[in-house]
Formats: sequence, C-alpha cells, structure tokens
Amino acid sequence: MQLDVQWFLKTLVDNSIMTVERGVQINNALGGEPDLMQYAQEVLNELCAGMSPEDARNWASQLEQVIAFAQQQAATGQAPDLGTAPDRYFCCSRYTIKPIYRPESKNYRV
Repeated sequence: MQLDVQWFLKTLVDNSIMTVERGVQINNALGGEPDLMQYAQEVLNELCAGMSPEDARNWASQLEQVIAFAQQQAATGQAPDLGTAPDRYFCCSRYTIKPIYRPESKNYRV
C-alpha cells in the first residue's frame, strides 16, 4: 500500500468512516498498489452508493481535504500507525470529516 494511501486510510479509520480491514480489501481489489486518486475514487464510490447527488458531492469535497492531508503526511516519509484507531471522532485539528446521516449505519455519531 502506497504511503499516501496509508495516510488516507488512517484518516478515514480515525474518523470511524472505514475499518482498516475494509481499506486493505479495497487496496487489494485495486491490485495492491493503487495510486491515491484511484483508491480515493473507489472509497468515494463505496461511501456514496445509494446517496443523493448532493450528499455525494459533500463527501467528494470532504475527501479532497483528506487527500491533501494524506499527501502532506506522505511527503514526510513517515508511515502512519494503522494498528488500532483511537476511540475518537476527530483525527486532527486541521481536517474534520463531517458525517452524513445514513440510517442503515449503526456507527453514526452526532
């Protein structure tokens, strides 16, 4: 898994949007070394399945911020710890992912 993809996934995991396991499955389904844009597009497709176009645009906008953050972190050359995500909603003070209510999700946080 490429370094920027690891940071992208770490941010999603820290925000309780995706599990590490699901992120690795997506990575493997894309051949094991997808670039960040290909990976982010697949994540966006999965997150937005069945959503309204407006909600999908909101997710896309928020994921653009996560992409920028992941690229900045990857530029340091340091890999994130994908072990266990902290039990918190915000991953950092600069970027916040606002949840979109999905009634079928049991992990939705207010």
